[in-house]
Amino acid sequence: MIPLRTETTAAAQLTACAGVVSEFFADVFTQLDQWQARVQSIDGRLHGAELDEAVAAFAIPALERPNSALIGAGFIGDAGDNSGLSLHFAWWIGPIDANPLLAETTKSTRLDITERRYTDYVSDFSALEWYRMPQSIRQTHVTGPYVDYLCTCDYILTITTPVFVDADMAGVDEMFGVVGADVFVRSFERAVMPSLLAIPADAAVLNESGRVVVSTDPSLPVGAVLSETAKEREWHTVPCAEGPFSVVMRNNDTPR
Repeated sequence: MIPLRTETTAAAQLTACAGVVSEFFADVFTQLDQWQARVQSIDGRLHGAELDEAVAAFAIPALERPNSALIGAGFIGDAGDNSGLSLHFAWWIGPIDANPLLAETTKSTRLDITERRYTDYVSDFSALEWYRMPQSIRQTHVTGPYVDYLCTCDYILTITTPVFVDADMAGVDEMFGVVGADVFVRSFERAVMPSLLAIPADAAVLNESGRVVVSTDPSLPVGAVLSETAKEREWHTVPCAEGPFSVVMRNNDTPR
């Protein structure tokens, strides 16, 4: 039998951790809303150097501000050649420690996919989750955690927001790209782990699909999936106010 006081304290810590998660992502979502508005406020659909200049004006400062949570930012979408298949990357990578793809940098660098290996998978970008889902649901979507082989060779979360142009003949706005941001999972882990460790049981942060983002349970590493059945039977759950996340705590009477 769990003492009522302990159970109450655990519930409070679980809720407090959900608040930390929400606070972390609230700033990212606010930035994306602002970027979406800035790109959509431009008269007409920009391409090439003009689009790059407009995106760089908000992406680079966001990446280089002190203690930024972002490691990538920019716009990805239609290149404007009417093929429906062309991809334009106006994307920057923030200051980064040395990794298998990049040397250590102190300034933002422009992503050039022609210099990256293993980029064939982005040739049909409209099929990729970080593009397909904002296009389908017409709102911000969080993809991941997943290993980013294109930019960082590390676990990241990608948050993307659709960018629309003038309505078509049916009166529906057309999406021609997304503004987005990448966040290192390890950066998120540093921010949320103290509150996660304060929970007096195994605990984890999950995305909307039940995939583990951060965990204190060795049996649930990053990327593992907690089934709905297991979550209902073995875990207490608190949804986060910001973003498609929840914080879960294992029932004290449930064995590992």
